[in-house]
Amino acid sequence: MVLGYSTVNILSQEVNPLKILTGERALLKEDIAPLLDKMKESRFGVETLLYFFYISLGKTLKFLRLAEMKHNDKYKKMTTLKATTSYINEGWEIASTAIKNYDLLLKATERQIKKGVKL
Repeated sequence: MVLGYSTVNILSQEVNPLKILTGERALLKEDIAPLLDKMKESRFGVETLLYFFYISLGKTLKFLRLAEMKHNDKYKKMTTLKATTSYINEGWEIASTAIKNYDLLLKATERQIKKGVKL
């Protein structure tokens, strides 16, 4: 899976601590076919679902910085209260997706532990 992400410039450093949740993705159709039903109900959690699914299978993730891509955050598009509420709801959906798909989370964690431990 290839993930395209934008960055924010903070103290002359390009940063994006949440790039695994980016919405710009390139996927193979046959890779996501088993997930289509789960994706329909995930909403903002779909990025979390895809991430854990790919990691649990040991597939490669490639991050590609989209230097020219501009992104207005919610605070530039709506009131502070609405933007904050929207971000909280998105966070809840992401956490809910992770909990509902704990099997993928466990497989992904197990794979990462085994990958880091050399016997």
